[in-house]
Amino acid sequence: MSRRFEEKQRAARYFHENQVPKQLETLLNEMFHKQPDDIYGYMAEYFGALSKPAAISEIKLEPVLSSFGYQTIKSTISCIVNGVSKEICQVQHFNDDRPPAQKLATARSSAKQSKKDGGGGGGKGKNTKKDPTPNTEEAIVEAPLFPKYIFNVNNALTRMNEMIPHLVGCCLETKTIDEQLHQLTEQMKNEKLNELQQELNPPSPIEVEGGIGGEEGAVQISIIPSPSSEQTTEQPLKTCVSAKDIMEITTELNASSFFLSFLSAASKSRLMGDPLYEQFLSSAKKENLTIPMPAITFFSCCQVTPGKVNMVRELMVLFKPNADFKEGVEQVIKLYHAFEKALQAKYGATGIVKDSRGLLTPTFDKVEQIFEVLTQTCRAEFEEREFKDLFDIILDVGANEFFDPEKKKYELCIGSMKSTDEVVALYQTWIEQFSIVSLIDPFSTLDPSKKTVYDSLATQCYIISSQVSGFEQCHLEMDERTIDGMLLQPEVHSSTVSETVENLLPLHEKDGILMMNDEWGLVQHSTASVDLSIVFGATFIRVTTPCGAGSNSLQYMLDIKESLPVDNESFDDERSYIFRSKVPDEEAAVQAPVE
Repeated sequence: MSRRFEEKQRAARYFHENQVPKQLETLLNEMFHKQPDDIYGYMAEYFGALSKPAAISEIKLEPVLSSFGYQTIKSTISCIVNGVSKEICQVQHFNDDRPPAQKLATARSSAKQSKKDGGGGGGKGKNTKKDPTPNTEEAIVEAPLFPKYIFNVNNALTRMNEMIPHLVGCCLETKTIDEQLHQLTEQMKNEKLNELQQELNPPSPIEVEGGIGGEEGAVQISIIPSPSSEQTTEQPLKTCVSAKDIMEITTELNASSFFLSFLSAASKSRLMGDPLYEQFLSSAKKENLTIPMPAITFFSCCQVTPGKVNMVRELMVLFKPNADFKEGVEQVIKLYHAFEKALQAKYGATGIVKDSRGLLTPTFDKVEQIFEVLTQTCRAEFEEREFKDLFDIILDVGANEFFDPEKKKYELCIGSMKSTDEVVALYQTWIEQFSIVSLIDPFSTLDPSKKTVYDSLATQCYIISSQVSGFEQCHLEMDERTIDGMLLQPEVHSSTVSETVENLLPLHEKDGILMMNDEWGLVQHSTASVDLSIVFGATFIRVTTPCGAGSNSLQYMLDIKESLPVDNESFDDERSYIFRSKVPDEEAAVQAPVE
């Protein structure tokens, strides 16, 4: 039998096993009847539908400059599509390596005030008593908050490059890739913690004896007891890995894994031509999906901005929940532009100074000035209508930054200290006068009265925390009735997108409140944050200014609304704010049967 004949036999078996003759016959019959103009294009489409699912062939990572001039990472993913490796998409990392904003504690302003009074400055002031307040540098302290993820390009590259080989060859299916990433993250975390544990607890001195039994070259290792161990039977205490180290390792691995999870989902979305949120519809396990309410940030007045006001990390404006979505967005944007003009007219150039994120940072000296300018602008722009009749407010307070744990007081403005009761009374007044629907971090995690604060405010607005270390702590604090929900950092709280969806199910079962940022991380204003906020079931999405890149999120939400058919049942448009009205004992008393 000739070699050529054997090759023909192998070829026949190969094509028949893959049903090629049968598919060719079907295709030729269809083409004869349809007679398409582009014969080869028709054939490509036909066989493309029969090809294997797309699989990851390569993921490239390279350091690049972010839009703010800091180092970040650009990723390029290629997949095998119809038997050929093709570049699918490029995604820039959510974060860059800029240093975190320095949060100054109350002690710093006290030190400055002390120097103005003549104390602690080393001068010849009348007050010769030594100032116990530390100097300015020493007074820059960090409250024991949930540690923010500090992005390091080299560490991120190392972690992701360790994960990528396990993804190459995987089918581009979100659930499969997320399961693989979750297992990798847990394995790498355990290995890293074990290494750290061994560094903290080095092994005892050992004695090595060679050539004793076993295979050739085997060694026998015996522990040499220390003098102290002969005198006592107690085992020496082992040094445990600190909670801070565990948190840092976990967040670093989560952020790397989450980025790869998002990258694979974005690639499939690009390949299929579907919105990103549709990649997770099956795992969301929700009958109705809701477009989150956009909370548009107007300005920031806190310890890292000019002025004396400390307590407004961000002020966000929302349209009323029963308003038309498009009209509501347009009204808020109209108010924002009028507010910017009013600041310039009243305070000049200092009124419209912006930070690196594009947020207005007006130099207010009193908190009351903030609401005064807002209400006056609303009346002038909307025919004397009151602000609270048209808009709602979410106030990101950031109370941890200006709480003095020794005095147990809050420095709302420089030189103005308020007790917890005074701050609560102030909140209640503002809620009633200006329709505040949510407060973010309205009290310090170090305030022993935070439970009382929650009980006083939860009947009037939502209490959201940005300081919870994860979903378990959020659920625990919701059960203890100290918060109503959380500000989600998905790349820190979970290792994959699918895991985030699963972890949020208990929160939604408790009717918890979820908020996301459109400025996802520090770099990328992306419509992806809108997709994920829909999948995660967020109540609110913070939009970082309605101008520039921040307008992308608003426009994308409007596009989604306009693209939906009238009878669409996927999205629930009914919006309402339901605050907690009773404490658990009262609820139990109401529900208990009357004997």
